[in-house]
Amino acid sequence: NDVHSRVESSKENIGYAELATLVKTYKKSNPNTLLFDIGDTFHGQTIANLVRGESIVDLLNAVGYDAMVPGNHDFNYGYDRLPELGKLARFPIVSANVKRSDGSRLLPPYVIKEVDGLKLGIFGLTTPETAFKTHPNNVKGLAFANPAEEAKAIVAELKGKVDAIVAIAHLGVDASSADTSLKLAQAVPDIDVILDGHSHTTMEKGMLENGVLIAQTGEYLKNVGRVDLTFANGKLTGKPASLMT
Repeated sequence: NDVHSRVESSKENIGYAELATLVKTYKKSNPNTLLFDIGDTFHGQTIANLVRGESIVDLLNAVGYDAMVPGNHDFNYGYDRLPELGKLARFPIVSANVKRSDGSRLLPPYVIKEVDGLKLGIFGLTTPETAFKTHPNNVKGLAFANPAEEAKAIVAELKGKVDAIVAIAHLGVDASSADTSLKLAQAVPDIDVILDGHSHTTMEKGMLENGVLIAQTGEYLKNVGRVDLTFANGKLTGKPASLMT
């Protein structure tokens, strides 16, 4: 989460080349692995800004991402750019609460991924702070619906169709924010895991809120987070979180 186009490695962050090696190595030991980006990724450095995010999509394609949710800064090129980047991506860019003036969604709300015979419902949520945390002209004509209310509707749609529900949510845990992943977990306890972003919070082992695991890796690819979902007889029995780097 919150890579902000830090493409190359440094003393502080691993960069996408090392990430690709890490993912490839890990998938050899556990091929039942999904990789997600939690937003604020397409903008922030010259390599991204000059081509309005296309270079970052190319990198995410090469690494092998499975889904992404846009953060507030992913709207910095104007919201029409996101569907364009979505067409270039070999993975879905999802968000349930970003809506046009006619009420239609800008992006698909969720994707269902099947892994080793199990179905995971993965839905996206983008912070309503996007309305003022990008230039207002970038999102003119868009509405950012209440994340918890949208999540309730999506969870109701997914229940019975999937074995676990994962929210990829660029919401954060800052107390000053009106909409956070903590409030989401309190309002929608049927979410199993919230993979979080926006507040640049490093959670070494995640945190449990109302029985929902919230996990976040900080910023700039300094860390790669891992959540192990374990099942017995089709039922989720464990969801420990850790940092791999």
